[in-house]
Amino acid sequence: MKKSRMMLCYFSFFCFFALAGGAQAALTVTSTTFTGGGEISESMMYRSLPQCKVGDNKSPQLSWSGAPTGTTHFAVVAVDTSEGYFLHWGVLNIPASVTSLAEAADTSSYDDMINGSLGTGYFGFCPRPDQRHQYTFTVYALNAALPDTASIADIEAAAEAFELLETVGKGNARGSISGFRLGGPSRSVPALGGLGLLMLSGLTAGCAFWARKRGKS
Repeated sequence: MKKSRMMLCYFSFFCFFALAGGAQAALTVTSTTFTGGGEISESMMYRSLPQCKVGDNKSPQLSWSGAPTGTTHFAVVAVDTSEGYFLHWGVLNIPASVTSLAEAADTSSYDDMINGSLGTGYFGFCPRPDQRHQYTFTVYALNAALPDTASIADIEAAAEAFELLETVGKGNARGSISGFRLGGPSRSVPALGGLGLLMLSGLTAGCAFWARKRGKS
């Protein structure tokens, strides 16, 4: 009886480790441009928008590891989760042999998605004034190429199908890194002091005087 219990225990441990080792861990994503959970770099901002006075519109450096066995391609997606998941960047069909993208990477050899500004390539961040926005970069491991017209929903569906394999497991065909950025102060018109109101009144009266004088001439 005792021997039977010992054999049952050994068998249970064997099954546990076999099942645990069958599925790999999730993808790990890192960046040398910003720290996960921290403030994103100014270089990633889009300076040309009125509310943004800094930025170089550069995509960040990204690295990833831990892709499941059977991965043939990667997809990279960057969204503003505080702005209705606005798509700032999307790159499809990165070969499995590529496990990083340099800062301001040239992705023309892959397939660029149409971003939220209706263009392609990286569209830098620019949070609304006085607001804190969260930005998330997600790397997806896929076991097949996607059409160059694929949407985020298509990528998610492909990753979920890949995760149904016993050697992959739920949630293990993706990994992400996030950062935040505070928008600049709102640029309201400053209140006029007493001297300012006096000068404005004088200017208004002067304009009215010259307008009447020209009307009589």
